[in-house]
Amino acid sequence: GTFIGQTDSDILFTKEALQHLLQVLEGKSEIDVDPARSLLVASRRHVPWEFASAAPSLAEIARYLNRNSNDVPLEKLMPGFATPSGFAIMHRDLWAECGGYDEALVNWGWMDIDLYLRLSQRYPWRDLASQGVILFHLEHYPNNNRQTQPRKLNPTAISPRFDSGNDRWGYPELQLAEVRVTPRVRRAPVAAVRFPRTTNEAHAEILAEGTKAALVKCLKKFPAQPGTGQPPPPNVRLSITLAWLVERLQPMTVLNFCSRTLDPIVVVANLMPTSTLYLADCDAADLFRMLPLVHSLQLAPHKGHAQFVGGSRVDVLTRTFQILGSDRIDLAFASMEGVVAQQLTLEEMLAIAERLSAKGALIFLTRSTDQIESVRVACAGKLPGRIVLDLGEGIGLLTPTVPE
Repeated sequence: GTFIGQTDSDILFTKEALQHLLQVLEGKSEIDVDPARSLLVASRRHVPWEFASAAPSLAEIARYLNRNSNDVPLEKLMPGFATPSGFAIMHRDLWAECGGYDEALVNWGWMDIDLYLRLSQRYPWRDLASQGVILFHLEHYPNNNRQTQPRKLNPTAISPRFDSGNDRWGYPELQLAEVRVTPRVRRAPVAAVRFPRTTNEAHAEILAEGTKAALVKCLKKFPAQPGTGQPPPPNVRLSITLAWLVERLQPMTVLNFCSRTLDPIVVVANLMPTSTLYLADCDAADLFRMLPLVHSLQLAPHKGHAQFVGGSRVDVLTRTFQILGSDRIDLAFASMEGVVAQQLTLEEMLAIAERLSAKGALIFLTRSTDQIESVRVACAGKLPGRIVLDLGEGIGLLTPTVPE
């Protein structure tokens, strides 16, 4: 090839980034240097660890970037060092002239800076992000904490030489054969989600120490109520139930339908910060109703897509399904009680249930045991693959049946 590039296995190239890169290399882009006589790098944006650690599929990654690419943090290059970048490319003549990487740097770090500083002695460098080459890095440091490096570091010494100093660089005496291979991608099997069959079994799991521990940080992040300066008292039982569902489902698409409580938003935003949230609310036009929801997402902080849908109750449901398009809902939350204008009918609740993914669950609030029984009977006829659990304290749960 004419150009030699270097990137890492955790860097994502979008179709648009590759198109812009080819335009630069083919001289079809307005850039103030000669691509054949320059070091070209590309800045990177960090896809959050909370999303990347779940081993998403390419389709899930594409959907996430389509919705959130402008919101994921950009890592700025160190002044003069051209790093940390997601990609570097140069003409093969420059690569041979400088001798590539210094092969004495066998540990972590500095080998790219060493190479770029040596090249900078004779040639200019440019960041191709200004040409539309935007790359994405799948963050692999837990909780995005890049302060502690787990590996032995290379010495950070600036070389006075232009070449790498290795006379046998590239092993010119070796005759290497070209071999074409087809990569094989193996994905670990996804464990099936198991739901309890009985209310008692569900209670035992919901009240387990692990679930309560996961909830502690959520309960500290309720935003203050307008005019009071104090957060609203959380519904602890409801929040624990939501945390239990979020932990076992790992939902990526969540629907909060006409609920007046902050509990679902606070729990989901904290435990699944890269999820997509649809906030379907008949009061979405009320700024004072919306602000606590916005503050909840900011406090988490939530790093996924969030969208408000407002209007009448019927319009809200119709518009939400239109916006969802082909998306399936992994977790839905709705109230069958509240003010009269927001009461969820059985038919509307079943319509939401029909949009659930194969693993999806719907949690609903009702103070009527008869309503839970009505849901159970209706599901038996319309949703035979679902079971209904009465979790007590006005909480109902509609889940997939347990595979035999």
